[in-house]
Amino acid sequence: MRQSLRIVISTLIIVAGLTLPLKAEQVGLMPVPVFQNVQVQSQVFFNLTTGLYTYSYTITNPVTNTGEIWSIDIDITKPQAGYNIH
Repeated sequence: MRQSLRIVISTLIIVAGLTLPLKAEQVGLMPVPVFQNVQVQSQVFFNLTTGLYTYSYTITNPVTNTGEIWSIDIDITKPQAGYNIH
């Protein structure tokens, strides 16, 4: 009798758990970050004396976005036929 009562109660708990709607937003899950209208501006300056270029980048993330920009990576690997500056 006790064994069959446990089986019935366990079955009811499982069935009740499967039929309840899931509410993921209420269990502390992180929301998906929003990135909209992020702007990137760049400037290039050439120094006639040294023959070198200077690059400047500005990234603007509106306060309405929930995502944060922590850093940017810019690949400056010299191309295979690139010139070495000494």
